[in-house]
Amino acid sequence: PSQTNCFQALNIGTKIVKGQIELVSEFPILKIGDKVSPSAAVLLTKLGIKPFEYGMEVREVFQDGSVFAAAVLDISDSVL
Repeated sequence: PSQTNCFQALNIGTKIVKGQIELVSEFPILKIGDKVSPSAAVLLTKLGIKPFEYGMEVREVFQDGSVFAAAVLDISDSVL
């Protein structure tokens, strides 16, 4: 219950039930592209939520039965 200040800083409604913090409604902490505020970072850490991002890294390219290194994709507009 002493940790409710993190929720209050983000205007998140809470109540104490049997010695535990209970959230009274759903709430968005972040939207895509938003910068994480210090208060949100503390709250996310306490909740065990870590930032992540997904991506792909091309290592090889397959075309017409041939395999090429991904470097063949590193071409400039002047080459095109």
